[in-house]
Amino acid sequence: MNWVHSSVAVSEKLYSQVTSSSWKKYVTFLGSTDKPTQTVLHSVESDAANQMTHLSANKEYLACIDYVNKTLMVFSSTNDTHKFTIPLTDLQRPYGVHLTTDAVLVTDHQEGKLYKYALSPSSVRMWVCSDLPGASGIDRDESGFIYVTSITSPNIYIISPEGKKIGELTHEKIKESVDNKAWIHDIAVRNGKMVLACGDTGVMLFKIK
Repeated sequence: MNWVHSSVAVSEKLYSQVTSSSWKKYVTFLGSTDKPTQTVLHSVESDAANQMTHLSANKEYLACIDYVNKTLMVFSSTNDTHKFTIPLTDLQRPYGVHLTTDAVLVTDHQEGKLYKYALSPSSVRMWVCSDLPGASGIDRDESGFIYVTSITSPNIYIISPEGKKIGELTHEKIKESVDNKAWIHDIAVRNGKMVLACGDTGVMLFKIK
C-alpha cells in the first residue's frame, strides 16, 4: 500500500454533520475519490437522547447509528421518511455502518466485531466476524471485499464477502496518525485507492497494490 500525498481527497463515504436544535444535517459526498460530482443534504430528526455517529446511504436508504440507544435508524434517502429501526442491543458499542443493496454492516468497536444484518424490519443477523480490535469505519471494494478501520490500532482489516477475516493492511503514516491519537474513524475504497478519515488531522489517501 503506497502513501499518496493529497491536499484534498473527498469520497462518497466521508461526510460532515451539523447539529441544529432537534435536527442533525448530514452532507454526503457523491462521486469518485478523485472527482466528487455533487453533495446531498439529509436532515435526520434527533433529540438530546440520541447520539448519532456514522451514516451510510444507497439509492434507497439512509442509515444512521445511534450508539447510546443501540439502534440503527433507517430512512428514505429521497425524502428522509423514517422507514424502520434495527435494534443493536447485542452490541456493546455500535459504531460504523455500511449499506449494501440488501444488507447492512455494523461494527462494534468495544468488542472488535463486524455484524451483517438483513436490510429489513426483520433485521435477521446473517454473520459475525470477530478478532477486529477497535473496529470502526467500513467500506467495500468493487469485488465485495470489506475493509474495516480501527480506532485503537494502525490496522485495516480485510474481510471476505462471506464474513471471514483474511488479512490486514497497515502503513507507517497510519501508525504515525494513531500514535498521535488521530484515530482512524472511517474509510472509502474505490478503484485501487483508499481514503482514511483521521480525526483532527483530516484525511489520508493511499494507492492499494
